Amino acid sequence: MNKRKIVLMLSVFFIISFSFGLIACEKPTEGLVFEITEGGYTVVDYDGSDTNVIIPSKYNGKPIVGIGHSAFAGCLHLESISISDSVKSIASEAFDDCDNLAKVNYLTEESYFDGIQNWAQIAFADMESNPLNCGANLYINDELAKEIEILTMSTVMDYAFSGCTSLSRVHISGAVTTIGKGVFASCDNIVSVSLGPNITTIGIGAFEKCESLGSIDIPDGITSIGESAFEDCVSLGVLKIGSGVVRIGESAFNGCTNLMSVMFEIVDGWKVYESYALDNGIVILESLIADSKSAIEFLTVQYQDYIWVRE
Repeated sequence: MNKRKIVLMLSVFFIISFSFGLIACEKPTEGLVFEITEGGYTVVDYDGSDTNVIIPSKYNGKPIVGIGHSAFAGCLHLESISISDSVKSIASEAFDDCDNLAKVNYLTEESYFDGIQNWAQIAFADMESNPLNCGANLYINDELAKEIEILTMSTVMDYAFSGCTSLSRVHISGAVTTIGKGVFASCDNIVSVSLGPNITTIGIGAFEKCESLGSIDIPDGITSIGESAFEDCVSLGVLKIGSGVVRIGESAFNGCTNLMSVMFEIVDGWKVYESYALDNGIVILESLIADSKSAIEFLTVQYQDYIWVRE
């Protein structure tokens, strides 16, 4: 290896190291209020006036591990926030009514791919605890998150990407078995979702109000589709329900007003139950489920408030 290549490689190494060092050493924005908690510090309030807030990885030499209840609630002047990957949990309503928040930047010393995996493992208490739910874009070290892969964990945590407007394509596979509650709810610009063979459960409201999603193929490994999982996916035109599905929750496809094709891989054994009368199911004839037109009618209108069970 010649001297010029060695110099170039060392230069790149120092640039990357310097950038990662900046992430670790960034000072918290003035006005952040901290409390010492188990494992480090938690941000419990913000009384500053800056429109751009930075939550670094450490404060007073200890890690910043959480954001507390209503910590930023009602911060109408907040336009962007940078959150270090040291933050592992965000409490209820932490970002409630932050109506002008447009950018969420996740600070990490890892790659874009690993940053996505880590973000998907944050414990969000509810939808309003996720800053993306304000209609913000997600960035990983200032790289806009448009197309993402989630592969390395068994469960994608509840509300992980709820409200994120930057996402367009999502691929979930690998070790993932469960897609949690509201994970992609109100992600208006998702046009494509690919689900892997190891997934067994789609949680309540997981893809609710994904208004640009045009089709979904539920693979054979999935056994349960949660309540309101695809509710109000108004662009959904093509739906395939795999052979492994044995339960479809109430309103799972309610409001999917543009469905043109529904195919059940297995059409026999289906009953529908009202939630308050689980001992008195109504049998759905195979011939009706096999017919796409009647299947659409049953899923989205006649029995959309029922629990579907294949016995």
